[in-house]
Amino acid sequence: MPNFYEMNLVRETAFSLTFTIPNFPALRYIHVNKITGVVTIRTNNFFFTCILIGNEFRGGSFRYVDPEDDLFPLNPPTDV
Repeated sequence: MPNFYEMNLVRETAFSLTFTIPNFPALRYIHVNKITGVVTIRTNNFFFTCILIGNEFRGGSFRYVDPEDDLFPLNPPTDV
């Protein structure tokens, strides 16, 4: 088993996100809010979010979380 996982996130507007995480845990969802440009990736133990402006990702937050933490739900958000 490799000790890393590479993931590409691609949308019809031609942007992509590639990152490598040691011992990548189970992926729960990848969500792209087409209204706000917020990209959210949730796994069992990690939560990553950033903002898409044009074709560039700006800022971003990546943190370890408890799988049962209500602040970082395991189900994808819904667009309003």
